[in-house]
Parts: sequence; C-alpha cells; structure tokens
Amino acid sequence: MGNELNGFFTTSDTPFAAFLYASGVRLVELDRSNPQRVAFVFDSPDADLIAGWQKSTAMVNVRAFWSGLQEMKARLARED
Repeated sequence: MGNELNGFFTTSDTPFAAFLYASGVRLVELDRSNPQRVAFVFDSPDADLIAGWQKSTAMVNVRAFWSGLQEMKARLARED
C-alpha cells in the first residue's frame, strides 16, 4: 500500500497515487532508486484518506481521479 517516512508517504500503487493526487495531497517526486519499481512520494496524507482507500469507502470526484491517473501515468513515462 504505502510507507510513511520523515513526513513523506510513498506508494508504488498507481491508482492509489492518483487518488491521493485527486484528493489534494502534494506529489513531491518519483523515487526511481529501485529499477524494478517506481515509488510516488507525497506529503504525508491525512490518515482518514488512507483508511478510506483501504476500506473502499473513499470518495473523490471522478474527473479529478481520472486526471490524477493520467498525470501519474505521464510522470511514469517521463524520465525526470
């Protein structure tokens, strides 16, 4: 799912990253240190957002989620 470290939250789950992004959590960077898996690094989200995602009760605007998913995929494709 994700890990919290030093005030940042990381996940390699693209739909979950899109949800966090659509919910207004700031994406800090992509961590490409592991050649097998890229991690999205966010500011630490509210615990309720994480719990809602895990329980499948999270709510977010569908257009914001779709836009967030497209943004996450675009960032994965870029090499920056």
